[in-house]
Amino acid sequence: MLNKGKQGELEGFLGPATSLKGELRFKEMLRIDGSFDGSVESSGTLQVGETGHLTATVNAKNIEISGKVEGTLKATGIISILHQGKVMGDITTPILVVEEGAILDGKCNMVSASSDSAKAASEQKAAGSKGESKK
Repeated sequence: MLNKGKQGELEGFLGPATSLKGELRFKEMLRIDGSFDGSVESSGTLQVGETGHLTATVNAKNIEISGKVEGTLKATGIISILHQGKVMGDITTPILVVEEGAILDGKCNMVSASSDSAKAASEQKAAGSKGESKK
């Protein structure tokens, strides 16, 4: 079952009656409607369907949640928690969408890659000017 959408090509599917523990790595898109316990690494999109349940650390470009996720979520693109979605854990993302009715119980840190770069540059500049003042 391959599906080509705006977020990439569906590479994998974990069905509702399936349970898996371990590490998941993929490039395009993976949908989970079953249960998963472990870690997820991706340069693509993770979709958690309505019947999906994750207990995981997730690092992905985009994360879309309609089911339940417990753990730490980090996205470089967007995290969307749809109206039936539940997240129990901490989120780091530049863009967060939480629909009415969705549940988010945890910390949210919204940063962009450009703000991280600007912070690092200002810290370097400050460190450099401290060194110059001692001369």
